[in-house]
Amino acid sequence: MSTPESEQERRLVDLESRLAFADDTVRSLNQIVARQQLHLDTLVKEVQLLRRQLDGLRTEVAASSSPEDERPPHY
Repeated sequence: MSTPESEQERRLVDLESRLAFADDTVRSLNQIVARQQLHLDTLVKEVQLLRRQLDGLRTEVAASSSPEDERPPHY
């Protein structure tokens, strides 16, 4: 049969072990979130660039096409 002191010591060791594991998990998750934020920032910049390019292409197409250049619908 275990004494109250050894039971408390066992519980304390168990809690310290769980705390160490939780600290390691939090550190790992923090690194993952930081990497994901970098990827997200990169993707946002790429989407902004693509939108500007698309807007530029739309402007070019709108400027280069006129109703006189279009074929009538019956052709």
